[in-house]
Amino acid sequence: MSSKTPTARILRGVAGVYLLDNPASGFHDWAVPRGLFRKQGLKPLPGDLVNYEPSGDPDIPYVINRILERKNVLQRPPAANIDLLLITSAAVVPKTDYFFIDRMLAYAVKNHIEPALILNKGDLAGATEEKRRFLDNYLPSGFPLFFTAKDQEPEELKKAISGKFAVFCGKSGVGKSSLMNRLLGRTLLETGSLNERGKHGRQTTRSIELYAFEGAWLADTPGFQSLDAQLLGMTGTDLVLAYPEMAEAATHCRYRDCRHLGEEGCAVDTANMLPERLERYRQLRRELDALKPRY
Repeated sequence: MSSKTPTARILRGVAGVYLLDNPASGFHDWAVPRGLFRKQGLKPLPGDLVNYEPSGDPDIPYVINRILERKNVLQRPPAANIDLLLITSAAVVPKTDYFFIDRMLAYAVKNHIEPALILNKGDLAGATEEKRRFLDNYLPSGFPLFFTAKDQEPEELKKAISGKFAVFCGKSGVGKSSLMNRLLGRTLLETGSLNERGKHGRQTTRSIELYAFEGAWLADTPGFQSLDAQLLGMTGTDLVLAYPEMAEAATHCRYRDCRHLGEEGCAVDTANMLPERLERYRQLRRELDALKPRY
């Protein structure tokens, strides 16, 4: 890295000013973006790697003069260059939303982000049954699975996050902020309680911010309440990649462009796949087909 063009990562943005950080050099300060970015319709995002230089302004001492090429972008909330998407659910309340998990898996795979699945609150009564269902749904997929509980240290999860920019996502109330506080070993994020009437989580995180964590970066996200097929921006072919347990069986389908919706000669019914997960694939595929050309 040239001394003339130092690089840092954006931790957060506040009213058009961005906090930059580079642990290797010890740099940690605020910067404003060049006006050229606005003309280009380009906005810096948390997670961006940028070049910066002195601004000459003592109040905001640096200016961002270049945003390096992004490998991916999370659209909601906006963030860039994510390595690992931690799709988090609760074992008891709020109720596990398997459609949401499948949509987020598809979103991650489409955007070249490694997904991992977390079932949190394993210490609560009733968690064992949900854990069994969770395993039945996702163990055949090969995606990494983690089970976390308040009374256990998340050591395996720490290992998976090491050296990566990892982003938690999940609906409000599943315990993302609490789990992240435990990983960091300090309370940085507000945690919320469940609304007893509807068993929905009360939103606590409203903007994305990166935190340094043992050679890695962690970020929490505002609770996702929905993610429709149109937002995924994918084709049916993209969707299949989020169901890797279908892949081998799909090679035996009668038609090369089979949609796996129960067509004559479709071999996916023989896949090592829980029927309810296959049915969710088919419902999501029908949603996409209603929005886009078939493939």
